[in-house]
Amino acid sequence: MPTLRVTVQVNGQPLRRAYVEHVVLGVGQDQMYMTDNQGRVRSENGNLGITSFTGNADIRVLCQNSVVKVLDGNTPGAPLAVNQDMAVVDGSTVNLNTNAEQDDHYAILNRCLLAYDVVFRQFRPFSDAAHPDFPLGRAASLRATKDQAKRVEVSYPSQFPMGSLAFAEPKSIATGYPLIHIRNRASDGRLFGEAGSLPTLIPSELSHALHFSLFSAARRQAIQNDYIGWIASDLANGGNGTHAMGRRTSPKVAYIEALDHFSSRFGVYVRQVVQGGASTLLTQQDMTPQIRQEFYRRELSGAPVTGVAVATLDAQGRIVPNAAFGGSDDEGSVYGCIFIDFARRVGLRTAVNAYLRSATSGVITFGDYVTWINNNRPQHLAAISAAQQTWGL
Repeated sequence: MPTLRVTVQVNGQPLRRAYVEHVVLGVGQDQMYMTDNQGRVRSENGNLGITSFTGNADIRVLCQNSVVKVLDGNTPGAPLAVNQDMAVVDGSTVNLNTNAEQDDHYAILNRCLLAYDVVFRQFRPFSDAAHPDFPLGRAASLRATKDQAKRVEVSYPSQFPMGSLAFAEPKSIATGYPLIHIRNRASDGRLFGEAGSLPTLIPSELSHALHFSLFSAARRQAIQNDYIGWIASDLANGGNGTHAMGRRTSPKVAYIEALDHFSSRFGVYVRQVVQGGASTLLTQQDMTPQIRQEFYRRELSGAPVTGVAVATLDAQGRIVPNAAFGGSDDEGSVYGCIFIDFARRVGLRTAVNAYLRSATSGVITFGDYVTWINNNRPQHLAAISAAQQTWGL
């Protein structure tokens, strides 16, 4: 029985850890396949190639990988699954690179996986999971994993009626898990790093989706209600319903958005400084203590790779926060206190691990975070208390 070795690409780049089916008369067969990080199709057991009765086969490349599932936001009623069917032979290289092949959807799929691998895979609970390729867990088989409701989804281009910016819905109606809404690429250059923008949108929104996925279903619903309530209240009081460093919102909004800033700024730092910035795509690589240390040192240099300077150092090497920031309801202060100041004292992995792992306890404000440190990592209480005093939180 022939084994057909097949590689799948999107715009010339390997399509990483994406599900692939062997299709016969339009029906997917029992065995599910998945591409590896080089885009090569492998079996459930990791063997290269697709088993076929003949020297050719029809395959279906799903727009779903081990991190997210990308849906077609243009479909009427509700976003539907995206997939592409094609014929292959041994040695085929499939390159999804046209609008007809929905290459934007697959490019988003790839970028979500790269953002996870570079930014979040190094932190708990992902780093010590039994199957870290699968941030929301792996079932007994690839097909069962693909079909489980516990997954992050992305709607592109989202037709969600509220607002015109990308956002992450904490608890979608379809799955009960996060749904990222991304608008058409022409409206936001941050998606692919176009129109003079850095490609920060996917690391930003994926950070929220991964964070929200760690909360209980009830807590995800409460976060959704609270966030919508804050937006409505802000609009009613003459605001524009948006947030930014230096703008006072609420302790919950500020805490949630602090992770967004870390993810986007760390991703840009790695891509431009560590990897040279030749491409708008991140490259998979191991994150090291040196990379993490150099990141927060660059953030304190007064010239971060992206965004406003959150803090600088005085002559004695002490952190001086940006004077424009305003406390526990300002995401700039929360970001600086946790991801720069506390990280400098105890290590970035320790600070981010605590942020992510505390979600299972329902932590949703900076005050909650300090309490969680006190109860679960008391050896770091003095460090977070010192950072808290520096930032006036």
